[in-house]
Amino acid sequence: MIAMQTAQLKEQLRQKYKEIRTNLTGEQRLALGNEIYRNLFNFTEYRSAKLVLTYYSTKFEPETRVIRINRNHAGRNIAFPRFDREGMMEFYYTTCFGDFEEGDYGIRVPKSDCRKVEDFDNSVCIVPGLAFDKQGYRLGYGKGYYDRFLQNYNGFKIGLCYSECMAESLPREQHDIAVDVVVTDKIDE
Repeated sequence: MIAMQTAQLKEQLRQKYKEIRTNLTGEQRLALGNEIYRNLFNFTEYRSAKLVLTYYSTKFEPETRVIRINRNHAGRNIAFPRFDREGMMEFYYTTCFGDFEEGDYGIRVPKSDCRKVEDFDNSVCIVPGLAFDKQGYRLGYGKGYYDRFLQNYNGFKIGLCYSECMAESLPREQHDIAVDVVVTDKIDE
C-alpha cells in the first residue's frame, strides 16, 4: 500500500516539475543553463576529473552541449549512456556529434561502435532529474536506469537542476541513490 502511494505521489510530482520546466521559455532555459554551468565548472571535483559521465539533454533539461564543448578545453574524456531493454545503462566514449544516434524515448545515445567505458577512476557522473531535494535525492523519469547504475558507481555524483525544481524533500524508496551535490542556477543551493 505504501509503495503504491509513493508511486502515485512521484507521478504527481513528475507532472508538476515537467510543467514547471515546460513553462520556461527558451531564453529562460538558456540563461538558467548558463548559470548552472558556471557553477558546475567551479567545482573542484568537476575540474579535476579526467572522465565526465554525462547525458544528452532533452529540450527541457539544462543543455549538456556546454559540457561537450567545455571538455575540449579541459583535456578530459566524456562519455554518454546507452540503455538496454533489461533496464541497464552503460557509458560510451564520444568524440564528436557524429557519434550519436536516436535511442529509445527519443534520447540521443552513442552509436554501438563507440568504445565502452570500463574504468571509472577519477570520474564524475552528471545525473539528470526532473527535480532534486536538499539531501541530493532525485525525482527521475521513473525507469530506474540511473539508480541501478549508481548502486555500483564510486565516483562523485553531481545533479543538475533548475532552482525552481528544487524541493525541500522528495519521496524516496530504498533503491534511490542520492547525488553528492546538486548544482543549480543559484550559488547558494
